[in-house]
Formats: sequence, structure tokens, C-alpha cells
Amino acid sequence: MNRRQHDFESPYSTFRHFFLPSVALMMVCLVGSTSCNEQQGQEEKGFWLKVAVHVINDLPDPLRVQCKSKDTDIGLHILQTGQNLTWRFVPHIFIQNTLFFCHCYWGNKEAVFNVYDKFINVYCTTFQSDDENCYWSVQPDGIYFSGTNKIGSYAKWYLWN
Repeated sequence: MNRRQHDFESPYSTFRHFFLPSVALMMVCLVGSTSCNEQQGQEEKGFWLKVAVHVINDLPDPLRVQCKSKDTDIGLHILQTGQNLTWRFVPHIFIQNTLFFCHCYWGNKEAVFNVYDKFINVYCTTFQSDDENCYWSVQPDGIYFSGTNKIGSYAKWYLWN
């Protein structure tokens, strides 16, 4: 008497055909490019914590600033005294290689500096916000950083070139 194979799949076969491809697809989505948008009334609620970078002109004159990452150019902006440039993004979660930098021009001075990377992220906070915030104050004697934007919380991190 010949034994016929049964016409059903084992639980392992279902796992291999459905679950593993689903996990692979999720990993591709999570490790994909950094999501970024300038803050112009766009409010997105998502599962991942967003980072907000704020560059504030605390100079007596207009400041030209251009910020970008490998994938996203925030553009060239002219900030008047007291104005700020803010953008939000979701950093790469697993490989932690998100990097944003800014190039600032003030008169005959300029500075190029990182405004977000995995080391700076440690100092960014969610103080009074749903986002992780990194605040940069551009001043006549250098570029200052704060994670909270509280008075007295800024520390000089960069000098003008």
C-alpha cells in the first residue's frame, strides 16, 4: 500500500512563506531613507519619535543659512534677527547614521557645522514637546546649542571660520 502525501502545509511552511517576507519588508521600510519635512503647518503623528532642529538667528543682522543631509536639502534661507528655521524628520532607527549639517554666512564670516547626528542626539530633549528638539543659536561669537531652549541652557559648540 502506497502512502500518499497529505494535502496540507506544515505550520513551518506558513511561517516561512508569510512571516519571514513580512519581517523583511518591515526592515526595508524602517531602514529606508530619512523622512523629512519643513515645518509649515504640517503635523504628522506617527509611531516613531521625530526630531526637530531649530536654527535661531541671534545676530544683529540677517543670517544666510543652508542646511542639508545626504538625502534632503532644506534650502537656502535668509533669517532676520530673531527668526528661526525649523524642520522635522524621523532619523534612521537601526543604523543611526542620520546627519544634518548647516552652512551659515554672516557678513564675511561663515561656519559649517553638524546640527544633528547620533552624538548630538544624546543632548536633544523632548522638553515640553512631542519631538526630540535640538536648538542652535547663531551669535556674533559662535554657534550655541541647547536641548531645551531654556534661558541659560545654551553652550558654545562651534566658532566662526
